Amino acid sequence: MKKTFLLTILFLGFTMSSDAQMNILFIESDDQSNQALGAYGNPAMITPNIDKLAKEGSSFTAAYNMGCWSPAVCIPSRTMLIYGKYLWESQEINKQNAPKSLPEKLHDSGYYTFMTGKWHAMGKNVKEIFDETGSIQPGQLKTYNSPAGHITDITASEAVSFVKTYNNDKPFFAYVAFNAPHVPRQTKQKYYDLYPADNIKLPASFSDKMPLNKNVKYQYAPDPLRIKTMQW
Repeated sequence: MKKTFLLTILFLGFTMSSDAQMNILFIESDDQSNQALGAYGNPAMITPNIDKLAKEGSSFTAAYNMGCWSPAVCIPSRTMLIYGKYLWESQEINKQNAPKSLPEKLHDSGYYTFMTGKWHAMGKNVKEIFDETGSIQPGQLKTYNSPAGHITDITASEAVSFVKTYNNDKPFFAYVAFNAPHVPRQTKQKYYDLYPADNIKLPASFSDKMPLNKNVKYQYAPDPLRIKTMQW
């Protein structure tokens, strides 16, 4: 079938008539601030592909997460996304009471659904709500390096392979969820080389030996923070 795409990095909701269905490729990155993208005003960031998407598509520059019930927003934000529920409703979702999810609704509307990458949401198991899954990663990785390669490369390769080999009269919904750039922030040397530590400019509010906030449960850096740590 002819492959026409709706590419999105923020899904808010839509209705789709049966005679106008298109393929949907949903790409998601984890813990990536808009300040870490060249498209949104940071010239130090080398993100040509995302910049191109922002330039040729639509950008939602005033979309905010409603909050969270945990130290991190991973589970709350993904649960709200997958089930279309407000924050306080999402917190109550479990395997027994989970409402029909986004991929299940798309399946009911004639879509074939696929997912690869990070799964970190309340409710049902990922294999229960998608027609097909690739390599599924947990919420927190100890390392991005695996015998099969870097996790980011694996997720990307599986997504590309799915799109290129898809042969079905049904339109598809492909949910591609990258763990990166969430910690432990490991990548290939060629990407580190793009950002020499001495060239990294820190915010004016940062000072050397800055103490961490003791009220934050999860800390991913030594206390106190040092300039070299932040630049690296």
